[in-house]
Amino acid sequence: MYRKKTLEKKVASLQSSLFSRGLPVSRDWIRTKILATPKCTYCGQLIEIQSYSADHIIPLNRKGKNIEANIQLIDVGCNRMKNDLTDEEFRALMGFLSEYPEMYKNVRARLRAGGGFIHGYNKRFVRND
Repeated sequence: MYRKKTLEKKVASLQSSLFSRGLPVSRDWIRTKILATPKCTYCGQLIEIQSYSADHIIPLNRKGKNIEANIQLIDVGCNRMKNDLTDEEFRALMGFLSEYPEMYKNVRARLRAGGGFIHGYNKRFVRND
């Protein structure tokens, strides 16, 4: 599935990132998570090895715990969009936006860019019922 050298580089990178946030996890735990999670739980896309990102299901600043059970590996783009939302809040937001395709593309692009202005997305969105 993944080249061993590339996989081990990503495992080491994620381990370092989690350790710097106060969560010492083993390389075996990370490797198992990567191999068990080929698709992002949010967008459903296959995750390229370089695009795995560690996410707190309930963010630390929202009273989430820094424990293995609160960590999931998702696509880096979805992690940027989710930011400080809980799993439940992010799923609700994406579900709501999926009913408005043009708005969905706009908000998704803005969230991936950190909430900033995106050229070409300064249209007004009006519901056409």
